[in-house]
Amino acid sequence: MSFNPIWLTPVYFIIPYLIYWFAPESSFWGHLSGRGKKSAEIVSRNALYLQKTLGFILLGPAALGAAAIWGPVSDIRFGLQWPSGPHAIFLLVISTAIAVLIMAFRSGESLKPEYYPQVRLTQWKLIDIFLNSLFWMLYLFSYEFAFRGLMFFPLLGTLGFWPAAIIGTVIYSSVHIPKGAQEAISALPFGLLLYYIAMDTSSMVIPFIVHLILALMNDYRALKANPKMKIVRG
Repeated sequence: MSFNPIWLTPVYFIIPYLIYWFAPESSFWGHLSGRGKKSAEIVSRNALYLQKTLGFILLGPAALGAAAIWGPVSDIRFGLQWPSGPHAIFLLVISTAIAVLIMAFRSGESLKPEYYPQVRLTQWKLIDIFLNSLFWMLYLFSYEFAFRGLMFFPLLGTLGFWPAAIIGTVIYSSVHIPKGAQEAISALPFGLLLYYIAMDTSSMVIPFIVHLILALMNDYRALKANPKMKIVRG
């Protein structure tokens, strides 16, 4: 039985993600962030934005390049196209509405203001909100591409929906374990929903939009709930 390169597709996510996760532990990372030269808040912010930039590169262009060289097939678009199919608009509207409603009815305590927003600034200017949103957008685009595109569509074509979605969802839930059991468990149904949307629309765009809405609403509601943080003019 010959080796099927389809099975390499999870590796294109796992290895880049491990590099992304552990890179901030290096002394070189601290040097890039300005450690020892700037305030702890600014160093923490710089380190997070650097990490998100690294994630954007590793999980997006770098992973796609690896797939192009060693990948299973050359005619798969990996979900990098506009949503298509008869349900695309319906799924976009419904999934977006669900995301907004979930965040609207979450209590302040459940937002984990001690952890979110990940940028731990006590005073947020408009430029800080813009940069936080921008880096979330960049990172989550590559993140969703890796999960709902690069890793999913080759497995979908070979194994069918349920095996491909389960493999991806197990990995997806696993990367949420450091954030606590609640997030890891809630990632299971959420992950399956996003995989279904990706399959039905042949695209990772709607999962990206939904995930971005959740991330930004979570950050800014947590910011509002945190008594140590405030939005200031300037």
